[in-house]
This record gives sequence, structure tokens and C-alpha cells, in this order.
Amino acid sequence: MPPEETLAIMQFMDAVRDQIGVRFPGE
Repeated sequence: MPPEETLAIMQFMDAVRDQIGVRFPGE
């Protein structure tokens, strides 16, 4: 997977977690 794609997914997941107010284990 290209680095840009990985970064985009990470940013997307952060946005989703902000929206739903959930923090996954390991952070």
C-alpha cells in the first residue's frame, strides 16, 4: 500500500474516532 494511502486511512480513522468519541486500545 502506498504511503499516501496509509496516511489518508490513518487521518480518516482519526476523524471517525473524533466523531464517535471512541478511542481504541493501544493508544
